[in-house]
Amino acid sequence: MATDTMYPVANGAVEVGHDTLQPGVYEEDHFFLTERYPRSSAQEHYANIFSRWRSCHGTSKGWQSFGDASGSEHVFVHQLVRYWVNPENNLAVTLVLRYESPGLATRETPSRDRQFVAILRLRQANAEKHLAQLGVTCAKGT
Repeated sequence: MATDTMYPVANGAVEVGHDTLQPGVYEEDHFFLTERYPRSSAQEHYANIFSRWRSCHGTSKGWQSFGDASGSEHVFVHQLVRYWVNPENNLAVTLVLRYESPGLATRETPSRDRQFVAILRLRQANAEKHLAQLGVTCAKGT
């Protein structure tokens, strides 16, 4: 049975899912890709889909890596995050590409080529202002 997603998923996507986190407000598509770090074909895929939207960025424009001890299993994370706002400024999309490796030990590359991809969509008036409150800056509109 196919999963309905908000946007077309990237080629090679497996374990595709969709969750409604807050009906009419906040939804998420997610899947996995087999992709060697630091490839980001999902970023290229969604940048094409949102090419008419304004791109936004947080404090880091590249991959970040950090230990995460917040869950029951400690992992070392390599993560890339991108944002877009639609022309009407009532939708914000966040793309997260994430690799997890066992343990908290720092590493240059993930232990495997399994990339988690999540695309989150927030429906809210003045979506850019919401992103700004999170430290995200959007390109100026035309």
